[in-house]
Amino acid sequence: MLFPTSTVQRSTDPSHISWSKGRDAPATFPRITSMRIVSDTIPWVLNVKARDNSIGVTCGEVIDSIGYQLGKFTDKHDYDRLALSLRQEVASAYRRNRSREPGVPGGQLGQGMKRLDYLRLNMMFAGIEFNERVVKRVCGEVLPCVFVLKCSKILPMTKQEVEDRQTRLKASNSPSSRPRSRLSSNNTRITVQPPSTTGSDDDDDAGIRP
Repeated sequence: MLFPTSTVQRSTDPSHISWSKGRDAPATFPRITSMRIVSDTIPWVLNVKARDNSIGVTCGEVIDSIGYQLGKFTDKHDYDRLALSLRQEVASAYRRNRSREPGVPGGQLGQGMKRLDYLRLNMMFAGIEFNERVVKRVCGEVLPCVFVLKCSKILPMTKQEVEDRQTRLKASNSPSSRPRSRLSSNNTRITVQPPSTTGSDDDDDAGIRP
């Protein structure tokens, strides 16, 4: 989840192909026009709204919304509220994500702590589920259309996986490529600011829990 959504890949597709089949399919049955996504890993609520209410929220809109909102800058108070051990993990993730290690974006993330840094080692998207226990713990009660983002620790990438990801990144950044949505387009913008200052570009997705 550290990379642009153009690098998403279906397990049934060749490793160098970016996900396209099923992007425009409804994400839920019955269809819904909006959803909220919570997680045990990050302290924010992610909002997803359908561009076309007759179709409902699509699979692509879910992924694009997660990618866009994880790319937002965080506030210094978000960091200060963490327990000391978590602060150390987030700071370590911040440095690693901007390093030259395989499997991280590196310098293209720019300076300034982002929500994706709070994933720590749980960088792999593991699906979305309806889990009343987690929703109640995060929100205080079970609410409709609230789903849980599952995050798992990423395994070390093989040399071939690194090469395939680089191929998809180059393809997504080529002059002929076009973003699929306004969300994915905004996600490519880079803003530079110190990680120790307040820099949250908040909208209506403020977290429920403190």
